Amino acid sequence: MKKSLVKQEVSVSQRIYSIDALRGMIMLVMLLDHVRGLFYSKKTLAYPINVDTTEPFLFWTRWISHFCAPIFIFLTGLATWLYHQKYQNIQATRLFLLKRGVFLIMLEFAVCNFYFLYYKSYTMQLQVIWAIGVSMIILSGLLLFPRVIQLLLVICLTVLPYIVVQINIPDILWLREIWIVLYQVPAVLHLTDTITIDVLYPVLPWIAVIYGGYLLGPVFAKNSSPSWRTRMLCAIGGAMILISIILRLLNRFGDSNPWTMSADTIRMVMSFLNFSKYPPSVDLLLITIGTGLLLLAAIESVSKNANRLISPFIVLGSVPLFFYVLHLYIILGAYLLADLFVGGIARSVELITVWFITLALSLGLYPFCKRFSDLKRSSKKPWMSYL
Repeated sequence: MKKSLVKQEVSVSQRIYSIDALRGMIMLVMLLDHVRGLFYSKKTLAYPINVDTTEPFLFWTRWISHFCAPIFIFLTGLATWLYHQKYQNIQATRLFLLKRGVFLIMLEFAVCNFYFLYYKSYTMQLQVIWAIGVSMIILSGLLLFPRVIQLLLVICLTVLPYIVVQINIPDILWLREIWIVLYQVPAVLHLTDTITIDVLYPVLPWIAVIYGGYLLGPVFAKNSSPSWRTRMLCAIGGAMILISIILRLLNRFGDSNPWTMSADTIRMVMSFLNFSKYPPSVDLLLITIGTGLLLLAAIESVSKNANRLISPFIVLGSVPLFFYVLHLYIILGAYLLADLFVGGIARSVELITVWFITLALSLGLYPFCKRFSDLKRSSKKPWMSYL
């Protein structure tokens, strides 16, 4: 009996650690992307990236960042299910989602935007923290309904853009701002003649993503065996990637950015994988989240002897919000300091240097995250759960 309880306890710990480890990995990719965006501005990147003019190294450096938001928000939904399983109180879960969602939206405007005001030409931004916050609030509302109604509502919200796009929104002025926030990207909200907000993460696509993570929760139930869980993650993740590839080969539905044949194999592969990110296409979400599930399965299968290899990722992934806010200002501080000694640093740095800067900053961030992770784990203060 004791032996089975020990096995179950180890299983639960591994499940939590695998989620933290994956989250930590994609946070480092996010760090790379933000370092690139500030330190490497030799070329202006459009969305989607221009395959014909972008050098492959730059393309792939940018492309891997596509995994960050989908996987992160999907894991937020999964963490919500685990939270509910821990407390077994749907009302407490809904209240937590609501309060944390409002907190994240306030954090986006009050803290994160000071970084983007400098980085993005002094314009307010609705970035990923905003998208997570609004998605959590809407998920809180969805959990009020029976599962079938939840599914129907999410499906309706997912297909809504394809219906509304047939309407000329600018002709209905009072709907324009609502539509921008919900789905249209890139777009700018003109609050006044001088105050504008760039909407980079509209909320509709991310509702389906966070809810998808919540639906995956039973795979991580306490009574599920590790081997069964690994098989399920591989099956679901593999199916999602396969569907994404099939849709992409058809070149009709799944992404608004069609790919083209080319005699240059590398350019053709780049074109094939050049998914639309703003807003995220179906192909993008399928291939990124599917890959995330395969990575989860791989981490779940890691032997105890290899735990040291993933422990740094576990630490980073256990304090995602702390890392996110801290890394923005560490990057900005490093950039301002470098620019002080090397004028026009963004015009002189090479892309490979961006990778080395990212490595240096990640090593510098780790001790702070480790200390905060230990503090968070030992603290019994309720507000610490928001960080």
